[in-house]
Amino acid sequence: MANYKVSFDKENATPWNIVTSYAEETALLKIEETSKDIILALKKILPDFFNKERSAKTTLIMDTLALLGQEKEYKVYAHSLSPERQQKNGGEFVNRECLYNLQWYRESGAYLQTSLPLAVE
Repeated sequence: MANYKVSFDKENATPWNIVTSYAEETALLKIEETSKDIILALKKILPDFFNKERSAKTTLIMDTLALLGQEKEYKVYAHSLSPERQQKNGGEFVNRECLYNLQWYRESGAYLQTSLPLAVE
């Protein structure tokens, strides 16, 4: 596992400051690979994020995390997805909540969740 550094000014810290100050190969803080992937995926959408209305910001985050979960071969439940991502419109995902606004999960054949690596509320 690689080591990563997250640094920020405590007085001006926001989640976005933390994301944009992400630096690879520093032993200050170890971050699991999935956490690193989430940070990098959210960092990519920052320019679009700040140009959107509030509800569109939520949709952008949910779409990004849903696609990343699918890429990592998890099943995904997500709410507030864009219309093009919703199954009813030919997209990949069911647009509904199951306990959380978004979750990545694995299940057994009997619709029984066996792991929940990400839950977003």
